[in-house]
Amino acid sequence: MARFYLLAIEPTLFGGSSLMRCWGRIGTKGQSKIDLFDTGTEATEAFGKLVRSKLKRGYWRNAPGQCELQARSEPVGRSGARSIRILSRDKLGNQIA
Repeated sequence: MARFYLLAIEPTLFGGSSLMRCWGRIGTKGQSKIDLFDTGTEATEAFGKLVRSKLKRGYWRNAPGQCELQARSEPVGRSGARSIRILSRDKLGNQIA
């Protein structure tokens, strides 16, 4: 069963940061959850924990250049969002892009 997991750190209206998570089977809308943090550092730490956890469970990095969040000093993209998309392998062991 092919699944996806998407993570993104977004600024909030009140100066904090939010960690957005979306997951599910590829081809479906999936589910989502937003965690709020007071600082970007806390959100970055939670982001890193989730990435490590998902990689241990067999997920693959779809965009390896964006996974090095701690090494980046400036936001990615126009909205200031930092994101990673991690996908898993299908039942036959093929990486899904």
